[in-house]
Amino acid sequence: MSELMHTVASKLKMHSVLFVDDEPNILSSVQRILRKAPYKVLTANSPEYALEIIAQQSITLVVSDFRMPTMDGVTFLEKVRKINPDTIRMLLTGFADAESAIRAINNGQVFRYLKKPIKESELLEALLSGIQQYELVAENRRLMRLTQQQNEELKRFNHELEKLVLERSQEIIQQKRELERLYTQLDNSFTEIIRAFMTLVEMKNPNIGGHSRRVAALSRRFSEFLEIPKQEVRDIEVAALLHDIGKITLPDEILETPKSELSSQQMDLLNSHPEIGASILNDIPDLKTIAKIVEAHHENYDGSGFPKKWKAQEIPIGARIIAILNTFDHFISKEQLERSLRLELAIEYLKAESGKRFDAHFVHRFIEFLKSSANFKRALRVISVDLGHLEAGMMLAGDVRTESGLLLLRKDQILNSIMIQRLHHYHKIDPIVMPIQIFEGSN
Repeated sequence: MSELMHTVASKLKMHSVLFVDDEPNILSSVQRILRKAPYKVLTANSPEYALEIIAQQSITLVVSDFRMPTMDGVTFLEKVRKINPDTIRMLLTGFADAESAIRAINNGQVFRYLKKPIKESELLEALLSGIQQYELVAENRRLMRLTQQQNEELKRFNHELEKLVLERSQEIIQQKRELERLYTQLDNSFTEIIRAFMTLVEMKNPNIGGHSRRVAALSRRFSEFLEIPKQEVRDIEVAALLHDIGKITLPDEILETPKSELSSQQMDLLNSHPEIGASILNDIPDLKTIAKIVEAHHENYDGSGFPKKWKAQEIPIGARIIAILNTFDHFISKEQLERSLRLELAIEYLKAESGKRFDAHFVHRFIEFLKSSANFKRALRVISVDLGHLEAGMMLAGDVRTESGLLLLRKDQILNSIMIQRLHHYHKIDPIVMPIQIFEGSN
């Protein structure tokens, strides 16, 4: 016997099947057919005796005759359902009782019905199908329990991270230690480190997190348009994701107050976030290049920026690109204006600051990118899709929640294949509210 067949046979041995019929010849026929069955076969010549058996031991599947002297099969199976709802229930009927059997199926009392005289192949297929249904229900419940446990663990994890962020006096040191612990725990996984950083950013301020994800998605597409080498594209995309990570150390009142209303001292503190972000990232060897881009993303091409007053070619290419896209996203995210007007104003501003705040060459190429690829012309519109049409690279235009209210993904998330797989998994346990809103052409 092959290993697979041995495994299947071992699992079947865990199941018990009970046949109930007042006709001895029917029970004898069943026993003959199933004499070599890989599961336990029990028989009862009356519904009353069968109920005693079910009360005393676990029964996977019950097959009951419809016409019996003391109790009809539908009534009997209803009693079985009350004793053990998980037991799969089937009805054995003659031709005249088929209509009643179908009504029983529609009422949810039985899984399926079998016609007399019963064929051996039909019986074997029906029993295997019933056992598989039993295992499927059991597995779904196990997955639901596991998901609930994981959600609780995630809540506890997020709570601990939030406590670290709130401890202002030791904020930077504690964040470094926690991120280093995560780095070791996740077996030096670069992707998981970035995800941990983004968790910190989004816990501090979801708006910053959404802005960072949009700038990162745009930076990847624009860098590919510029035909920058793949490794540099990855560094620029990650730097765009983390360009505002230094803001997690700032008080909420500074982040939530318009710049025009900040005091000079508060403005100095806000302007320190590129250096703070670089200091957080510099301790991780794989992120040193990214740290330099993060540190320089507010440097201006004419040398008037901060914190180092770098200018022109002194500023890393990634930082010059992110400076443009950072400003562009702030314009198109102003919800009080029509998106088409936001796009127009953004382009006008970039042109006006070309050669001053921004590298004129990259501004020119970015406008070419917008016109030639029509990425943002299409992204101005929101469309609705179902779960089966989601693709990696799409940007969510709204939160994704289950029917029970569980938040799975926030607006502005960029989908990847792992996220989509998890959504399909959750949908089987707790259906997702449809349709899902995405920005058209975002992938």
